[in-house]
Amino acid sequence: MASPNSSETSQRRRHAPTHFVARLEEPVVAVDPTSNQKSEQLPTFNAYSIDGDVTGPLVYVNYGRPEDHDVLDRYGVSVQGAIVVARYGESWRGIKPKVAAEHGAIGCLIYSDAKDDGYTVGDVFPNGPMHPPDGAQRGSVMDMPVYPGDPLTPGVGATADAKRLAIKDAKTLTKIPVLPISYADVQPRLASLTGPVVPAEWRGGLPIAYRFGPGPGRAHLRLAFSWDQKPLYDVVARLRGSTFPDQWVVRGNHHDAWVNGAEDPVSGMAAMLEEARALGELREQGWSPKRTIVYCAWDGEEPALLGSTEWAEAHAADLQQHAVAYLNSDSNGRGFLDVDGSHSLEHFINDVARDITDPETRLSMRPASTPATA
Repeated sequence: MASPNSSETSQRRRHAPTHFVARLEEPVVAVDPTSNQKSEQLPTFNAYSIDGDVTGPLVYVNYGRPEDHDVLDRYGVSVQGAIVVARYGESWRGIKPKVAAEHGAIGCLIYSDAKDDGYTVGDVFPNGPMHPPDGAQRGSVMDMPVYPGDPLTPGVGATADAKRLAIKDAKTLTKIPVLPISYADVQPRLASLTGPVVPAEWRGGLPIAYRFGPGPGRAHLRLAFSWDQKPLYDVVARLRGSTFPDQWVVRGNHHDAWVNGAEDPVSGMAAMLEEARALGELREQGWSPKRTIVYCAWDGEEPALLGSTEWAEAHAADLQQHAVAYLNSDSNGRGFLDVDGSHSLEHFINDVARDITDPETRLSMRPASTPATA
């Protein structure tokens, strides 16, 4: 499947009046030995950004939403020919370069602001969960509303003999190069901007005056990715039903991660494996489900829902004939039960939650007075 799995070349420079080269590296943290796995972990990059080598002024666009560009228009600030700087949050990251390109931008930098995910919110890693100054958030920027999955095989499974588009014809790749950077790397860039101070709701937590820009400096962004095709590995297991074996209840959780994935997705994958183990023990005692249960551990979820989409496309006829429900999980954590899905399953989920006891509080997962989302 086509997936840019690393950035072979990525540079982000600010030229005159001051020359500054971004570190683009997350430092080793002494208390976390996995932070030293440089050769085993992906660099900081946004999957399915196009390659690019662009130079232009910087413009700060807040969260990079359509309404943020409306504000820029009211202030008379244009992103035409500029590299925009957008902060993570308030919209999916893929929206930011898409909207920027529609307004004429030539590149996009995305960073986690200290106000949203940094020291103004709480202690930063390793003393707390918030982003440290040199941390950068990886993630996909594919235009998935067009279609998810392998960008080169829309609508069909990405099998060995599948007909593939040329990369230049893939509609879900970004139109401009995109790179995630840390708030330590972004601060001197934002500090170099001139022009009016931004509205209060646009101001982040860095110790600078937030301005729209542009400024006297010009930025150079160069990205070159590996576009080799790599295999992905879905793991699928079936527990045959006793009464309605031709009706499938599909249960999924992905097993791939941007880095080590302790929280996303291993916390959820561990829970699903425990489900499967428990059902296996019941099966050995003579129990069988009424319907066939299909357990799926998906690969390639992070870049573009690759494993699940391509499996579903390759098995579309079987799923249309046999699948009756799909239950998905991802990460796991402490707190309230949160379920989203088809409205027809609301009463079912409520009944199941009411019958399950929270192991800590010894209360029902859904007390009768508490509404549930389904």
